[in-house]
Amino acid sequence: MGACQVSMVMVLALIIAAVLGIGVVSLYVEKPVVVRERLFFDYTEENPSAVFSFEKKKRPFGVPVGHKVHVSLVMWMPESDLNRRLGLFQLKVELLSLKGETIARSSQPCMLRFRSKPIRLARTFVMSVPLVAGFANEAQTMRIDALVHQEKWPRTKAVRATLIPRAQTRLLPQLYEAEVVINSKPPWTKRMAYNWKWTLYVWTSMYLYVPILVALLWCFRPFLFPYVASRTVAETERLEMEVVEEVMERRLRERRKTPRRRTFITTRETYT
Repeated sequence: MGACQVSMVMVLALIIAAVLGIGVVSLYVEKPVVVRERLFFDYTEENPSAVFSFEKKKRPFGVPVGHKVHVSLVMWMPESDLNRRLGLFQLKVELLSLKGETIARSSQPCMLRFRSKPIRLARTFVMSVPLVAGFANEAQTMRIDALVHQEKWPRTKAVRATLIPRAQTRLLPQLYEAEVVINSKPPWTKRMAYNWKWTLYVWTSMYLYVPILVALLWCFRPFLFPYVASRTVAETERLEMEVVEEVMERRLRERRKTPRRRTFITTRETYT
């Protein structure tokens, strides 16, 4: 029974240490943010724009402070005559705060990848069967690394992308789909902690296990080990009794060793 009680206490201390260790490490470790979300441009505006908000992910602020944010846009564009004749157009990306203020901004020109007419005809001839069957399509995927930003105060709440036509034109590109890709990179200390988080879980739990076990054994010893406590009390009482008996025997020996003092009493007899 004593061994079972000790095992239960050790298992309880191990569980408490594991919970506390995982909780402490989780409070420090920050997971990199990876977001991939579709964008829908509003072509009723003069300059079509699309906004992605972190509130859609049920988080008012998606990127922790100190992370480096990389914002990219992926656009799937058809190889139509309009897109080929369009040439360059401008793409503007902005990071918005909670109050709607612009935190960071980036603007860069974009263009559909050029293919000459003979190349297009040869590709159409080679890919005729997959194109007719629907396994392939006449479209291009454009990925633009739009913005790099160090997250700080004020915090980023949303990302806004805007399509701007080239000067002296009003033509805008045709899009099948558009996506925003957000990747964050934590500081090197937290990145290292995230990469070694399982090792930190184990070591932190082990470091907490020994103090918790000692505290349980020290503070709740009478409740956890009543048999040991009663035996300890009995042994203490027995030792006290032995000490008392030893003291009494020593005093008795001392009394026996000391010489006795004899007293003489003279009596007077009265004769009448």
